[in-house]
Amino acid sequence: MMHRAIAAPVSALALTLLALGPVAANDSSVGLGVGGLEFTATDSVAMVSEDLYISPDEVRVRYVMRNLTEAPVTLTVGFPLPPLADFSDEFNPQIPFPEQANFVGFSTRIDGEEIELTPHIEALVDGVNHVALLEELGISPVPMWSATIEALEALSPEETARLQDSGLVGWEGLDPQWEVRATFLREQTFPVGRDVVIEHSYTPIAGVSLGPPLGPGYDGETAGDWQREIAERYCWEEAMAARDARLAEGIADIEAEITYFSAEVGYILMTGRNWVGPIGQFSLVVEGSDPADMVSLCLPGVEYVSQSRAEFQAEDFMPDRDLDVYFYWAFSGPVPD
Repeated sequence: MMHRAIAAPVSALALTLLALGPVAANDSSVGLGVGGLEFTATDSVAMVSEDLYISPDEVRVRYVMRNLTEAPVTLTVGFPLPPLADFSDEFNPQIPFPEQANFVGFSTRIDGEEIELTPHIEALVDGVNHVALLEELGISPVPMWSATIEALEALSPEETARLQDSGLVGWEGLDPQWEVRATFLREQTFPVGRDVVIEHSYTPIAGVSLGPPLGPGYDGETAGDWQREIAERYCWEEAMAARDARLAEGIADIEAEITYFSAEVGYILMTGRNWVGPIGQFSLVVEGSDPADMVSLCLPGVEYVSQSRAEFQAEDFMPDRDLDVYFYWAFSGPVPD
């Protein structure tokens, strides 16, 4: 039985501190300026610890934050999700909760109490936000393939021309060209003399491929250029070496009779640089949905506990890259007739 919904590839981009760049990420203080969201650094609040868990089915993170000043500090804090782009037939995004503004089921707890967040959605073409035009014409800024096509088909020629003039659709008028960027916002007060615990969880829009470009049989010498590029992006050969070492130690490996999906999940760590100093204690767990899955990512010092689980811990951690995680999705069981 399949254990994961197929979703569309999502690319993760780097976050620029003073402009809305992207992306599923560490919390960051944020200001609403002319032209959109601006992510800014703060010299008042430090991130004491961060515990991050990433799988194709769930992302959850727990922060402990500390006010370093002698007075309460109130900031508008934003958590950006990965940008959505390229809504072609080959990349048909399956949104976890398409009928609601919170389309990834994003939830937050502050000191154990669940709170509401405000989603801020942008539909960008060359850096220009066209959400108002889409909403005026009854088009959701978060494309849901069949529903979006139906809504575009229902437009008048004049309305379609307005979208084409803005670059939102191509010449046929049925192919969305905008990039969706979503950030969940809240006002957060950091008191004096007490740490604040912030917990987030959501369902990622993982990029899932049928016929994975990488797998246990990957051979860099015979692979195509595009496969080698992906292998380098996810440090696949390092993950394979760790798996082979475990096999050499006699640790049993779970062989799948069919293994034919891969999932890619991006997460932005660089916004962790927006707080005072490094992250005091940082912990990461990356885990497949099944023990037969394989995981792979580029992060110096990462330890592959098993082929389906990688762990990383560091003190005074200052992220210098964002995370791109590759999951090799194994289906184990009898071959269907």
